[in-house]
Amino acid sequence: MDLFKWNLNELFASPEDFYACIEEVKNALPTFNSEIEELAKSDLTPQKFLSILKKSTLLREKAYKAWCYGSLVYYKDVKNPECLKMKKDGESINSEIEKSATALERLIVGMGEDRVGDFISRTEDLVEYKHYFDDIFRKSKHIPNAEDSAEIQRCTARINELNAEYNALIKGMDLGSVLIDGEETEITATNIARLLASSDRETRRCTYLSVNRAYRDKENDFARILDEIYDLRLKICKLQDYSSMLEKSLYEENIPASIITSLISSVHDNLGHLWKYLSLKISGLKIEEPHMYDYSVPVSSDFKVSYPIEDTIDILKGALAPLGEKYVETVLTLIRNGHIDAEPDEKKHQAITFSWMSYSFMNYKSGSYADLKNVAHEIGHDVNDVYSLVSQLFIYFLSTNFCGETASISNEILLNDYLFKSSMSEDEKLFYLMKSIENYISSIYRPTMYTEFEQILCSEKEKGRTLTGEFITATYRELLERYYGDMPTYDEETPYEWMRIGHIYRWQFYHYQYATGLLIASIVVKHIREGILSVEDYIEFLSSGCKDYSLELLKILGIDFESADVISEGFGLLEAKMSEFERIMTAKNVKMKKLVNIQSPESN
Repeated sequence: MDLFKWNLNELFASPEDFYACIEEVKNALPTFNSEIEELAKSDLTPQKFLSILKKSTLLREKAYKAWCYGSLVYYKDVKNPECLKMKKDGESINSEIEKSATALERLIVGMGEDRVGDFISRTEDLVEYKHYFDDIFRKSKHIPNAEDSAEIQRCTARINELNAEYNALIKGMDLGSVLIDGEETEITATNIARLLASSDRETRRCTYLSVNRAYRDKENDFARILDEIYDLRLKICKLQDYSSMLEKSLYEENIPASIITSLISSVHDNLGHLWKYLSLKISGLKIEEPHMYDYSVPVSSDFKVSYPIEDTIDILKGALAPLGEKYVETVLTLIRNGHIDAEPDEKKHQAITFSWMSYSFMNYKSGSYADLKNVAHEIGHDVNDVYSLVSQLFIYFLSTNFCGETASISNEILLNDYLFKSSMSEDEKLFYLMKSIENYISSIYRPTMYTEFEQILCSEKEKGRTLTGEFITATYRELLERYYGDMPTYDEETPYEWMRIGHIYRWQFYHYQYATGLLIASIVVKHIREGILSVEDYIEFLSSGCKDYSLELLKILGIDFESADVISEGFGLLEAKMSEFERIMTAKNVKMKKLVNIQSPESN
C-alpha cells in the first residue's frame, strides 16, 4: 500500500538536489565564518547582528535537512553503498555547520548580556531570538577553559571506550540453555524476551535463573566498568562547575532536582496500584508462590487480535477524534503525503523505529497491537514536528526531551481507550486493559526505580566511595523489594539483572523521562476528556517546539509539573483502569491474593 511508503520530495526532489544543497552550504561557510568574527568588533550594528543570526539559522536548517534526508535514504536501503555515502555526507555537512554555530554562540557570550539586551531593545526582529540568547548566557556559566575542555574530551573518549567494552561484554555473554520439549535451546539476545514470557513456567524459570547466573559470574567486570564511568562523569561535572551529576543531567533543560524528588515520592505513594495489579494477575495465572520471572507472562486469554495495515487509517481517525478535526486532518495529510514508511521491505533496516522532521520509519510486520501502537506513537511525533516547523524559527522547532513524548504517548493512550471502548467481549477488554496497565509498569514504575538506583550510586560516588559489585547488587535488591513488596519470592539470582540496564552505562539520569512523559500524557488526555484543556491550547503546545524551557511550555497545558499534586494526578488514569481491571477479574472469579507484610510507601 503506497500510502505507507516514504515520499521524500518535500525534503529534496532528487539526490542531485540533495548534493546541490550540500555544495551550497559548503560554499557559504567560509564567508559566514568570516562574518561571525564581526561580533567581536565594537562597530557591530544590531542590523548586522540580525543578518548574521538569520544566515546562521538558514544554513543550519539546510544542513540539518540534508542530514535528515541522507539518513532516511540510508535506512530505506541499508546495504546500498550510495545510500550509506549520502548518510555520511549529510552527517558531515551538519557537523561542519554546527561547529560554526558553536563559534557563533561563543562570540555572542563575548558580546555580553547588556550589549545583546540593548540590541534587542532597539531591533524588534531580534526579540524572537531572546530565549536563544538567554539559554546561551545561562549555559555559559559552565563553559570550561581550553585546558579543562581538553580534559573533558579525554574523559568523554574514555567513557565511550568503556561503553564499547560494556557492549562487547554483553555480546559475548554465554546465557546458557533451556530444555524445551526435550531439546536444549540456546538462550540468545533474540529469543530471551520470548522465553521469559513463556506460558510454560519451567521454561521461564530456567531461562531467568540461567541468564541471571551468567551475569552474576561477571558481576565484578560490570561493576568495574560502571565505577570508572561514574568516576569520569563526576570529574566532568567538577570541571564544568556543577554541584552534582544530577544537576548536570537536568541543567540542559533547566529542570530542578525537586522534580526527581517529587516523582519518586509520588511513585512510592502509588505503589498500591502496582501491588494490586500484580496480585490479581498472579491469581489469574493460578500461581501460588510467585517469583519475579512470573510477572512478564500474560494472563491466558483466547482473545487474538490482528490489524491489517490498511485498517490503521480508520482506527486512527476514530482514536484521535478527541483531539479535533484539525489534528486528525493533519494526521491524514501526513499519511497521504508519504510521511510514514511502514511496509516491510528486506532492504530496510529491520530493528529500529523512529521519527525525524515529520517522517516516521518502522516495519509493520505482523499487524500486531505493537505495530498499530507504533503508528499511533510515531504519528504523534510527526504532527508535533509539523506544527513546530510551521510556527517556530528553525532553532526552536525540535521539542524538548522532557516534553517530546507528550504527543506520541497521548496518542497511545487515546488508541488504547478507543480499542477498549470498541471491544466486543470481556476478554478483549481485558487484553487492552492489561496492555495499558503494564505500560505504567514499564514506563513509570521501573524507570523511577532505575532513577532512584542512579541517585544512590551517584551519591555513593560523590562521597568518594568505590562502586563495588557487592554494593550495587545489594542496593538493587533493596529497591526491588521496596517497589515489588513482599508478595514475590526473591531468588538469590534476582538482583543481578541490574547489569542489563544499559541506559545507566550510556547516559546519566535518562530513565525518569519515560515516567514523566507518561504522567504528562495521562494528564493531557484526562483534561481533554474533562474539558479542562482545550484542543486549541493542546495544538498551541505542540506548535511551541523548544521556544521556552520545558516546565514553562507545560503551563500552556495548565500543568505545573513542579507541584507534587500534579505529578500524583498523572496516576488518575491508572487508578480508573485498575478499577475496571479488578471488575473484570472479579467477574472471572479471580480474587486478589492477600498482600501481607508489605511496608507502606511512607515507611521507606
